[in-house]
Amino acid sequence: VTGACVPMLNSPGSGAVVNLWSIAGLRPGAQPFPYGASKAAVANLTRTLAGALGPKIRVNAVAPGWMSGEWMEHVLGDNYERLMERRASLTPLKRCVTPDEVAITIVHLIASNPTVNGEIGVIHRGFSATTCAPSPASAPARRTPTPGARRRVPALAVAWAPGSSECPE
Repeated sequence: VTGACVPMLNSPGSGAVVNLWSIAGLRPGAQPFPYGASKAAVANLTRTLAGALGPKIRVNAVAPGWMSGEWMEHVLGDNYERLMERRASLTPLKRCVTPDEVAITIVHLIASNPTVNGEIGVIHRGFSATTCAPSPASAPARRTPTPGARRRVPALAVAWAPGSSECPE
């Protein structure tokens, strides 16, 4: 679709594309494999197109978290109210996002941010800021002395969320 729109978007400073992404593309979760893999591909596509189409066309993405509305009602079924309330309680802003808030973010990226390119805006009211700990693979290595050793060897310093071995989606 983006390729077909390039001729219309190709005037200086006026072209902008906003892809819809999902935090499901960032880490494994309960979603089916094809969904998570396709969302990871959208992140790469966004950044690749940002480099290829700039400077005339900017390309960004938005990644909504749990969003209130019909789609989540369908996915969560009878558990919708309970699970949405639980998710909202885990965010610093104590609410899940709405479709209107996602739309406002998209319009803002297009109309009000002429210098933003190749970025993914996560819209989930700060959920990952308060609930996710780094995985061992992404935690920074630090050097610590090993007893009996003459040299220092790397060791991982990992902080985990209390009572959890995984970062919830």
